[in-house]
Amino acid sequence: FSVSNAQLSAEQLNFKTMKGDVQMNGKVISNKSEQLLMSCNAKLTRVDINRLFYECENFGQDVVKDENIRGLVDANIDFEAIATSTLNIDPNLVYSKAELTINQGQLLKFEPLEALSKFISLDELMNVKFSQLKNTIEIRNSKIIIPQMDIASSAISISASGVHSFDNIVEYHLKLLLSDILARKAKKARKDIEEFGVVEDDGLGRTSLFIAMKGPVSNPEISYDSQGARAKIKNDIVNEKQTMKQLLKEEFGLFKKDTTLGKKQVDKKKQNKVIISFDEEDE
Repeated sequence: FSVSNAQLSAEQLNFKTMKGDVQMNGKVISNKSEQLLMSCNAKLTRVDINRLFYECENFGQDVVKDENIRGLVDANIDFEAIATSTLNIDPNLVYSKAELTINQGQLLKFEPLEALSKFISLDELMNVKFSQLKNTIEIRNSKIIIPQMDIASSAISISASGVHSFDNIVEYHLKLLLSDILARKAKKARKDIEEFGVVEDDGLGRTSLFIAMKGPVSNPEISYDSQGARAKIKNDIVNEKQTMKQLLKEEFGLFKKDTTLGKKQVDKKKQNKVIISFDEEDE
């Protein structure tokens, strides 16, 4: 540890906690306004995620709480926040990026799934077990951004992406895959499902249903998710990347060779080519 010029730093800090191991570097810097800039990079290995959420007081949010989650987490986490001198953090000034792998996981009474279970009449969604979940989650502007991920669980197989705000407003896009066993359990709800939206068969006897969940978690609106709705998320991500690149070009002189930047009017055909190019790079 070192303290100098109103800055506390810790480098190569290693400790055992919450049944796992943590390695981290971090710093806290105080400014003249008595604000504290906190930043850290941490690597977690086989940490009990239930205890992690509990001991960190659910990170000041109530989207996912310690009582909702079980499992062992491996993660690389970058975290930045601004706090007052009394350590009150402004949620609008929190940024985090976490590469997560959760093994032997379990979701218990997770409210978004609870709304979904009511829709398809599957009580198993109140206690969902999964062997592994991988994703890279971002937190910014008081929102949790969840890229596309696949969850193969004890209850149902789900492909999901979306945004979950700190005030519990959600926009999820889901693809549900019902196994043969679950199809029998959901036989009574089958008619309602088919009337609700488009049901697709992948040729292997597995049924997929595309749906969207939007609004407050306590009472979300569930509707059929069209191809256009799912494509919109990709387009929004591409546009956000282009905006960021434009800012970096203007402020720091980066991406000078990128001919797609700085054009006020862009031909739709050319714009589509740019989008396709970015998708390929991401994959």
